[in-house]
Amino acid sequence: MKRGKSLLNTALSIVILLLITMLILAVPAVSSDEKVDISAKIVKNEVLPKEWAEFIIKIDNQKLMDDTFFIDVPSEGIEWSALTKPQADMYGKRIRNRALGTIDLLLKDLGLERSVTKKRPVEIHLVSERTGESYSLKLPIYLWPESMNNSLFEANFDVTTDFPKFIDPRKKYSFKVNIKNNNLKIYEDMKVSLKSRLIDQESVIDLEPNQAKTIDFTVEFDPKQRPVRDELSLGISGRNTVYYLDVIPLEISSYQIPFEKSSDSSGDFLLVAETVKFTNTENIEDEQDVMIEKKPLDFVITSMVPEPNVGKVEGKAYFMWKARLKPGESFSITIEKNYRLVLYGVIIIGLLIFFYYMFKSPIKIRKQVEMVRTMQGGIMEMKVVVSVANLTAENFKRVKLIERFPHLVTMLRMPEHEHQGTLAPVKSVSTHHGSVVYWEFDMGPYEERLVMYKLRSSLSILGDMRLPPAVLKYTMKDHSLSLKSNELDISSERV
Repeated sequence: MKRGKSLLNTALSIVILLLITMLILAVPAVSSDEKVDISAKIVKNEVLPKEWAEFIIKIDNQKLMDDTFFIDVPSEGIEWSALTKPQADMYGKRIRNRALGTIDLLLKDLGLERSVTKKRPVEIHLVSERTGESYSLKLPIYLWPESMNNSLFEANFDVTTDFPKFIDPRKKYSFKVNIKNNNLKIYEDMKVSLKSRLIDQESVIDLEPNQAKTIDFTVEFDPKQRPVRDELSLGISGRNTVYYLDVIPLEISSYQIPFEKSSDSSGDFLLVAETVKFTNTENIEDEQDVMIEKKPLDFVITSMVPEPNVGKVEGKAYFMWKARLKPGESFSITIEKNYRLVLYGVIIIGLLIFFYYMFKSPIKIRKQVEMVRTMQGGIMEMKVVVSVANLTAENFKRVKLIERFPHLVTMLRMPEHEHQGTLAPVKSVSTHHGSVVYWEFDMGPYEERLVMYKLRSSLSILGDMRLPPAVLKYTMKDHSLSLKSNELDISSERV
């Protein structure tokens, strides 16, 4: 009996386990990866009256279970007629799990307003039979008027480029393509591509009627790229149609393109304001040291704005500024020069020369002592030489040399062997201040005369002794002139 109950309990357990397993299998598995992606491929979306627009609807069923999808066009019967090819797909398209399916959908308007510049987006829904979930998609359609001239829809673009001709591979560049749509057609998903041995870039844009756009490609190169000539192909295409194609030469160089330099001057008499402009003609931002050579006449510069630094390059001195410029941007330096300083300097030098020669004495006179004899530490005797030189080509008649001596000093005659070539005095006069001795002579052009004599003191002179200057009197162009020699200070301590 117990054994029979045991068998019954085991059988019931197996049945319950089977039922649970069947329930688990009946419930759809849930996975984070389960989803549905829908998209559309345009076959024809530019239509004249009574023409059908056509789209291929792609359904990517990533669920673990098969599913059926129904197309729902909310505006059907109101604004649009909808058909599928085959027509049965309109009533449901079964797509297996983890598979991709398509529905060929046709749409025709029911007398809607037609425009050459506006598109008519048609919203459709794909509804899942298993989950009831709805997926939306908008399809762009262009309704052309029946009288539309097809030439207005022919591709017509203005294309200009802003590319650097010379490339420094160490820098980042901006390649700009400017496109203008000159017709009434809207271009969607139009591809703009740059291709060469060193460049491969692409951009996708939309263009409304008469709209212009600039596509800016940022291009970088291998900094170690060797100099090479390249050809860059610019292409503009859409829906397997090439609208524009051009080939542009490029050159990879190994140096930096310097800023373009220009200058302009304006000003008044000998006052000049010069503006030196440096412009970045490339299409990338760049930083460079701009320089102006420093020249000898630059002392006439009164101001420079902005203030420069001064440095040397290859042994030459330059004024230097650091400039960081964006494409097309300029850096200006204002230099003010006052050439009047040069004129003033020339005038001053000329006047100095003029006055120097005007007031310069034509005769030079110098007095010096050659021998001094002492006794008991004091000065007793000395030999004096006075030289008189004519510095001009003039003739001077009856030139007078006058010397004055104090009472304690007596002038001695020079021995015959010592005064050869020198002049003898013509007169000597005693006064209450001392004695006055006169010499008189003529002087030819550039002639020099020497007067030598000895002085003896009646007492030994200790300390310093001063000899007054000799006086020279002469006549030049009917003018009586006088000239003094230097004084002499003689110290017994230095003899």
